[in-house]
Amino acid sequence: MVRGDAESFKSLIDSVLTDMSKILENNSDTKCKESRSKLILSIKNMMTDRHIVNQSLKSLLEKMKIECLPCDDDTDIDLIKKMSTINGFKCNLHVLVNFATQAESGLKLWEQNVLESDDFSSYFSPSSCDFIRASTKLCVPGADEKSGYGLLFKTFLNQLEPPDDLQLTTFHGHRINLLFSMVASVFHHRNLIKLFIENYFNKEDRNKLLCAVYNYVNNPVYLAGCRALGIVDKLLTGPLWRIIENVEHILDLNDDWLVFKNTIELLSKDASELIEGKIFYQEFTKKDEVFNSLFIDNDPDEELNLLTIEALHIILINVLIIIERQLSDCLPSGIFNENTKGVHKDLRVESRTVSTTNIVSERDFANLDRLRREKPNANTIALEGINLFSNNKTLKWLDSMSVEKKAGVFKIAREKTPKIIKQFRKRKEEIKKKSYAFIKAKERRKREKSFKKAGGS
Repeated sequence: MVRGDAESFKSLIDSVLTDMSKILENNSDTKCKESRSKLILSIKNMMTDRHIVNQSLKSLLEKMKIECLPCDDDTDIDLIKKMSTINGFKCNLHVLVNFATQAESGLKLWEQNVLESDDFSSYFSPSSCDFIRASTKLCVPGADEKSGYGLLFKTFLNQLEPPDDLQLTTFHGHRINLLFSMVASVFHHRNLIKLFIENYFNKEDRNKLLCAVYNYVNNPVYLAGCRALGIVDKLLTGPLWRIIENVEHILDLNDDWLVFKNTIELLSKDASELIEGKIFYQEFTKKDEVFNSLFIDNDPDEELNLLTIEALHIILINVLIIIERQLSDCLPSGIFNENTKGVHKDLRVESRTVSTTNIVSERDFANLDRLRREKPNANTIALEGINLFSNNKTLKWLDSMSVEKKAGVFKIAREKTPKIIKQFRKRKEEIKKKSYAFIKAKERRKREKSFKKAGGS
């Protein structure tokens, strides 16, 4: 793919569907066209990651469907619209990612207003979220080989009486809800992190990472922000993630999102129930030692409690912004809410195969990233084959065959391989030419723009 715009994605999808039709129809040109049209018309739903380019892609795919419809001048416009419409669903887990991003922005502003000055090195910018990142770099084995002490911290935890388990993990390779869940773990380890630094490192011998983390764990404002995010994880976003993964139909989440929105609206005005540890999702709330450390304290710190409530209000107001901005389709009057007037009755049937998230494709890219590191000399088609072999459960499919049938399948694969490799190389060359043409066109536009600015005609 030359670029990451909607047109390039549309061309890629078209080429994939064309390849599928050729396989289905044994390369018969007449039948391939018909088969391609059927495949395009069968597209009823999309599941995207909420990027703006996906709306343009949806429009382009709907135009493709119109082109494939057997229409004439007498065809009803409403029928054409109904046949060509694609339901543009969006990943529900990406909302959690955006909750964290928005909450981080709000917390930074709050911390700047509360704190008069910060005694920080330039290693990390002062904020609760950077407190989390710095702590994972310091305390998780392999997170920061240069400045971190992950193995030493883990050994320190193991030699305690009783031994303590490390609840932290690295940010690398993780994304969904990670900020919220890691915050809870950092708050759980806060006193031990402080003790670890004081016991093992003299003040004058500490590197910048150690100095930054030590300043964080001694500052009640950052501890309050850390605790507030952890409470949101344990009582709200963590259970919500489990609900998203367990719901049977994507439209069933509409009621859950409405309840969640109403709960956030109430708590953003008075977060006292959160600080007390009230459980809103009994079945989906996980109680463990990290949970207990957020709410159970033999010597309660009144200043920390007050700051935590303030931080909770800031976080929840920002979460509410994301809910209203990104979940309007699911809430009352939204286009995917079955109670909305005008929403067609077949929506539930049409969307019965739609997943609640696009976590599968996220994992595909994570696997691709890992394979590229492990097999730097492997070409794209080989990496694609490894991913497909895993996703399609090919080994299980082959094991279910008789010896004769399996031998026949392998024979077909061997015969098709040279052609597939040839096709791959041809497409690779086409992409290279298109990329070159794109760069040249960009250079030309830049020259023309510079010429106009210089007063040329």
